[in-house]
This record gives sequence, C-alpha cells and structure tokens, in this order.
Amino acid sequence: MPQNRNSNKSISMKNKAAITTSTMVEELRKRNDMSYDDAKATVRSFLDIIREGILDGRNIKLTSVGTIESTIRQGGVGKNPKTGEKIIFPKRRSVKFTVSRGLKDELKEIPVDDYDDE
Repeated sequence: MPQNRNSNKSISMKNKAAITTSTMVEELRKRNDMSYDDAKATVRSFLDIIREGILDGRNIKLTSVGTIESTIRQGGVGKNPKTGEKIIFPKRRSVKFTVSRGLKDELKEIPVDDYDDE
C-alpha cells in the first residue's frame, strides 16, 4: 500500500552503522595514505573549526553536503500539561542543518526498496 506523501512516518535507518570520528579518521588514513596520528589530527582540526564556528554564531557552508546554521530560538510561554502551570521558555541558541541541493538530488536517485518499515 502506498504511503501518504504528507505522512510524518519515516523508515528507520538504524541498521546502517554510524560514521563516527574514529571511522572518519580510519577512512581518511586509508584514502590518503596517512599515518593514523596525522589523520586523527586532521579530523580533530576540521571538527574543531566547525565547532568554533558554531559557537561563534557563524554559518558553516560545506558545498557538497549542506549548511550548518547557528540560530536563535525565540522564547515563549508554555503550559505544563500535568499541572497547568505556566512555563516561560527563554531565548536560546540552536543549530540547524540544511542539506545541499546537490546531495538532496543524489538522495532522490537512491532506491529505497531495500528498506522495510519497522
């Protein structure tokens, strides 16, 4: 049965192993014939640059991947559903990721028939 396009249901991709920092170090080492220590230092430096940029309120544009955007979420007023008590949410900094158009187009080309609903 076809799934409604507007449905919020998504298919789990948990069967795919996460790419961790260690995975990136190992992959960089293999692809560039680097020592483990050099690859580790390179990955750490790259991640530090991204982290520092986010903390500084800058956007990080990774052309073939997407944009990591530092944002400010507006505060507001809410209500505790159990007690009915009014709750005030302060402004806070947040991070938003937007996939690049090229990557989005590439994703559209990958068949999803291999994934089952869980």
